[in-house]
Amino acid sequence: MAPAKRPAANIEAPEAKKPCVQADGKDADEGPGASGGLHDVLSCLRSGLAAEQTYAAQVAALEKAAGDLMNQWDLWIAEKRYRIAELEAYVHSPHHADPYAHGDEGQASCGVWYFHKKGGTYKSGSFKGMDLACGDKAGDVYAGLLLRSIVDAADKLTEGPCLVVDKILELNGKASIAAFADGRSAADLSALETKGLRLERAEAPRSDRVRSSARVGLVLREETSEEMKGPKTHMQGRPVEFCTRPYRFSTVAERLTKFRSGFAATAHLSGVAGADKLGLSAQNFSKYVKAAEDGKSQDPSSWVNRKISTQPELCEFIGACHGVLDLLPSGMYVLPCFDSVLTWQGALFIKQGLYKGAVFKFRLVLPEEYPDQGPDLFFTSEVFHPMVDPKTGQVELGSLFPEWRPGRDFAAFALPHLHKAFLRREYFASNARPALNPEAKQLFISDPASFAERAKACANKSLLHVYDNASGSSLQFTKGPAEAHDAILEHLKADPSASLEERKTAFIDWFCDHYAHKRTRVGVAQGDAEVGVGTAMRTTTSPAHLL
Repeated sequence: MAPAKRPAANIEAPEAKKPCVQADGKDADEGPGASGGLHDVLSCLRSGLAAEQTYAAQVAALEKAAGDLMNQWDLWIAEKRYRIAELEAYVHSPHHADPYAHGDEGQASCGVWYFHKKGGTYKSGSFKGMDLACGDKAGDVYAGLLLRSIVDAADKLTEGPCLVVDKILELNGKASIAAFADGRSAADLSALETKGLRLERAEAPRSDRVRSSARVGLVLREETSEEMKGPKTHMQGRPVEFCTRPYRFSTVAERLTKFRSGFAATAHLSGVAGADKLGLSAQNFSKYVKAAEDGKSQDPSSWVNRKISTQPELCEFIGACHGVLDLLPSGMYVLPCFDSVLTWQGALFIKQGLYKGAVFKFRLVLPEEYPDQGPDLFFTSEVFHPMVDPKTGQVELGSLFPEWRPGRDFAAFALPHLHKAFLRREYFASNARPALNPEAKQLFISDPASFAERAKACANKSLLHVYDNASGSSLQFTKGPAEAHDAILEHLKADPSASLEERKTAFIDWFCDHYAHKRTRVGVAQGDAEVGVGTAMRTTTSPAHLL
């Protein structure tokens, strides 16, 4: 099915956002005491994640919205109380182009029930599904939370989108979705007032833990274009960036039978220490974790148009796409220069492979016309690699950006590309990638042992220049006192059960608290600005997302 075509988004936000509407056209949750109402819960989706600039922030916002619905609200079906136990989030907007959102008009309203359609007809059989729609047509936002599982007052689980819809129809005595809708569009099916299907605040709010995983049943597709033939996603966007995002949320992950392994793989790859096995056998849990690790060395393109049929396949696929999710790879640090925001200094710590132990410094240069024109990337360290010009240090980016597409390509996409160049064989020997150092490519193919020696020598040489700091660079290497290093390690080890994100935050907070008294004067175009070290660290924790 061809992707839904939408008019270009208006980059100027309307003066006032229309709140989620009820069936009678009145504004929902806008009266006295409305704080924390359904409108507030869904606000991040309805805005199209406009305020959430990073991948981590987007995941956190969607997880909070899903958690609030599952723990703070009850679902009443024909006057029988249920709680939502599993959701999947889909958001397509100018800020978050998830191509797997349906793009149906039903997803362009907020706070209403949208039963899935195809070609204007309700889906039937095992393809049935229902969203709590969270969109905003005026903002070009098409969004929904798919109800995957519900639990009744006796703790009986109904699992699967199709079975959830079947339960709604059964309890309401309706033979079909069309009979339940009775001629009403999604915009007329208020989630707060529809007879036989409504949400109410829970009288006894819950605090169940929310776990996340990749969504179920999605297939990685090529990025859609007008001339493209074959399978396509519903809407425009980069499928590889969204197909395995952890937008499936559940408070009963240990009870689910459908691809429970995804929760284990996602927790493992996110660095969650001591992740529980979710009721999986030790053998299966280890198998799923290994599959996720194995997938990390794979090219996501090898999964295009492949249907996921088994639990290990899902974990392997999640691993393969994991490096695409966060644009700043592990072991890489990037900061803008003090004298120009168009030049970014970076350092890459190589932890495995032929260059293991190396610390390579690089410079990402944005043209004045960015984002209408693409960036250039140069190593300032001496790097012997087929993709690196031995005279200038320039890195080959033509294979990544054959044709620069403003608004769809961003400089940050070059960072995982650079990281993988030292780990994957195709970056050394593939004819699809032009060699800026033909000597290095030929040596890799004809005499791998000699190439390995050159790579090791290159890595060792990089360590001799770690403390050579470029003028104007905000990324400075200094030899700190051993006691400071020990203090940092002690703080990081203080809570071994903390997740990777929690440990990152703890380190930044510790750093800011201990070094906030140190000030650095930075010259800027408008004059001198005094910036505290703590401020700089908090601002640039994930600088790649600014690119």
